[in-house]
Amino acid sequence: MATGHGSARPSQADAFPPWLESRGPEADRAWVAATAAGDEAAFEALFHAYHAPLCAFFYRYVGTRDLAEEIVQEVFLFVWERRQTWEVRTSVKNYLFTATENTAHLRRNRRAARDLAQDGGSADGAGAQVAQESTRRTLALVRTARLTHRPAASA
Repeated sequence: MATGHGSARPSQADAFPPWLESRGPEADRAWVAATAAGDEAAFEALFHAYHAPLCAFFYRYVGTRDLAEEIVQEVFLFVWERRQTWEVRTSVKNYLFTATENTAHLRRNRRAARDLAQDGGSADGAGAQVAQESTRRTLALVRTARLTHRPAASA
C-alpha cells in the first residue's frame, strides 16, 4: 500500500469509527475483525497507525529507508492478502513488529546465503551454518511471537 500518491490520512472528522483511532485489546480485536471482513477503511487506519513507526524502527535495523519501506509494505500486503485467516494472539503492534522483524531476518539470511553461493562457498561448511542459523533464528522468533502466519516465508 503506497502512501505517496496524493491520498492524505483522513481526519478525525471523516467517517472512521472511533475504535479505528484507539489502541488496546478491544481496538485490536475490532481492527482484526474488520480487516478480516474486508473493511478497507479499517485496514487503511491500521496501515496509517503503524506504517511510519515500523519504517522508522526498521530503517535503523536494515540501514536504508527504501529497504525498510519495502519490508514494511510487504508485511502489510501479506496481512491484506491473508486477511480472512489473519490471527493475532498478542497485540496488533506486537504482531506487526515481529512479522516485520522476521521478514527482515529472512531477507538478510537469504542475501547472505546467496552471496556465499556466488562466492563459491567455503570448505568449512559456512553455507550450511548460514542456513542453520537462519532456520534457528526464524523458528525462535515465530515461537516467541506465537504467530500462526509467517510473512517472512513469503519474502
